[in-house]
Amino acid sequence: MIKLKDLILEKKGLLSNDEKNLINKYLRSGHGDKAGDLESKLIKVPFEDKYKSTNAKKTPVFKSGPAKGLPMTQKDGYSRVLKYKGDNIFFEKDGMYVYPQDILDFLSHADSKDDDESYKPIERHRGGFALVKDKPYDAKLKAVLAHAASKTVKGHWVQETPLSTIKKLGK
Repeated sequence: MIKLKDLILEKKGLLSNDEKNLINKYLRSGHGDKAGDLESKLIKVPFEDKYKSTNAKKTPVFKSGPAKGLPMTQKDGYSRVLKYKGDNIFFEKDGMYVYPQDILDFLSHADSKDDDESYKPIERHRGGFALVKDKPYDAKLKAVLAHAASKTVKGHWVQETPLSTIKKLGK
């Protein structure tokens, strides 16, 4: 098995210093930068409150990548995105939230259960980065994934794209 350090050294020439700095800034809450094929942006996304209760089934979700099925909504209506050649790679998710199917499940339990019983929707994660780019990954994109994995910790990634997945895809 290849160690992450060896992987980064092997792909050393693929990322410029500007691109590495852009990835590092993005992972530390930066946006609005562009370097080579990479760009970090603040984009408008659906607002969370709009998709509560019976509107939960209309919640927009990611359609591809390891984060497929993850709701796109954010509390403030904005998210930071890292793009590679115009395609989204990482998408920042904010705080605790529940999946649309969990809200619908909660509503069906609320209708059928007594008031004394408490049933709460499951909160799936505490926020972080989600990988939304699906394969194929070219050599440079693998270098981006490897660099991002080397600069963050496990807690920075949502359950759908854990750090171990990012490291594996970076190989």
